[in-house]
Amino acid sequence: MQTLDNLSIGAELYVESCGLYAIDGEKPDSRMLKAIEEVCGCSAAHHLSTRASASVYDNNDLIIAMHDKQAYEIVNAYPDIADRVFSLSSYAASKGLVFKDETGRVVSISIPDPKGENYETYLHTTRALKAWLEILFAYIIKDLGAERY
Repeated sequence: MQTLDNLSIGAELYVESCGLYAIDGEKPDSRMLKAIEEVCGCSAAHHLSTRASASVYDNNDLIIAMHDKQAYEIVNAYPDIADRVFSLSSYAASKGLVFKDETGRVVSISIPDPKGENYETYLHTTRALKAWLEILFAYIIKDLGAERY
């Protein structure tokens, strides 16, 4: 099994994960670890949670929150970084990827927080995140200054 540390993508990226209400140093839920292994074929067992903070934001060129509300909270607390903060939906929309419901109304991307839910919800969340990252990865690389992808 591969780990997140030894995946080769042909570019050097540094990624941090944090949560607005996370408690520093917690291990991922065992259901999330199992879902990541099943969906991605890698282990995240070494990961520990990090609470979002000004230093985390200062050290990153692009900040993508899971939901619109989270992005709003970050921008509200740190307005000077507003140009680097997006929700998953707003980042996709900034690239022309707009989603509409059956009535034609623009809708946000909604990925459930699986905390406290069953294993199927953890699988759904992992699959959804993987799919969105695969769709948005080329845009992210370009925004971070890569000449080619």
